[in-house]
Amino acid sequence: MKKKIINLEPKYYSEIAKKILKKKFDYVEYSGSSINKKILISKIKDCDIIISRFRFKLDKKLLSKCKKLKSVISATTGLDHLDVLYLNQKNIKIYSLKNQIKFLKKIKSSSEHTWALLLSIIKKIPQSFDSVKKLKWDRYSFLNNNLYKKKIGIIGLGRNGKNIQRYSKAFEMKIMTFDRHDKYEKLKKIFKTCDVVVLTIELNEMTKNLINNQLFNLVNRNFILVNTSRAEVINQNDLIKKIKKSKLFYFASDFLEFKKKLLTTSSKKLIKLSKSHQVLITPHLAGASLESWNICEEYLAKQISKYEK
Repeated sequence: MKKKIINLEPKYYSEIAKKILKKKFDYVEYSGSSINKKILISKIKDCDIIISRFRFKLDKKLLSKCKKLKSVISATTGLDHLDVLYLNQKNIKIYSLKNQIKFLKKIKSSSEHTWALLLSIIKKIPQSFDSVKKLKWDRYSFLNNNLYKKKIGIIGLGRNGKNIQRYSKAFEMKIMTFDRHDKYEKLKKIFKTCDVVVLTIELNEMTKNLINNQLFNLVNRNFILVNTSRAEVINQNDLIKKIKKSKLFYFASDFLEFKKKLLTTSSKKLIKLSKSHQVLITPHLAGASLESWNICEEYLAKQISKYEK
């Protein structure tokens, strides 16, 4: 008898990956729009394997209802949507992209999105387009700056950080880097001297609220902060105060803070600040390219098929 596998997010899922899984498993899809936990539990409680991205928070309360569960597949590097501690305690295997260093070298989506955020905010692309949509043709209101010869600080030298380093070299920027083994004084120097800082560092207990007033107070010039790490790497209240205080401080991010699937008060304040054009936010799009998703889904489908065999 084939093990039952449910795909909680089949939309845009690789057809090749589906074909691989259907050969090995009793493959079903949850295509409902509801995220009601009772409905979700009724769909997954008798499954051996769950496929999920970020739509659902698979916590202990939900997972404990899945008595047959053997594995969880998540084509992501971040696992904060999974109760990893509970899964490990129950010996439920996690198939993800975390630490798949060799494979992930070919995935460029997050790095490209980070660079797109930087170019968009320094070149004033969103606000200039808003103006054109109002049938205005006013280039002088949107004079902008070059990246050429600017100083960039890259916080986190993992896969994305190294890609950003390469992009920076192509734009002939002056580069400073900070990684987990570097001293805090180096981080302070980056904020004191760089025109642009990009955050690609992993969120953990050491990096939570790493970026705060102590660093923001060193910035007294035109400055751009780009975050494609998690929102919690930055102290959100300190960030909001800095943006309000300095018209020369610009912030672009692919993340906001959420609590129980709802935007926090600080996140709502940041969205309101985007009207000033100092803030640019995208809804966790960095890894959301079809090519990247499909390559990753096919990779993990092959992995679990091989493991089960």
